[in-house]
Amino acid sequence: MAKLMWSFVCEDASGIRLETTIEGTAPEVHRLPYTKTDGSGTFPVSNASLARAQVKIAGTEVLETGDGAVLEMPGP
Repeated sequence: MAKLMWSFVCEDASGIRLETTIEGTAPEVHRLPYTKTDGSGTFPVSNASLARAQVKIAGTEVLETGDGAVLEMPGP
């Protein structure tokens, strides 16, 4: 997998909007076997531990990291 991306937008009852994007790209994306909680085996997880993250609050305040956010996604 060359790219992992998670994007989320929400708004509260007063209309304050929050936009979040977390993105990890190759070569920082790794495939790891995680152990199932019941011990019956493993399942594959894609991990990007040096992902970039950005959060926009109400379109005015921006919080971001150039790298260091962790993004994981299960599945083949």
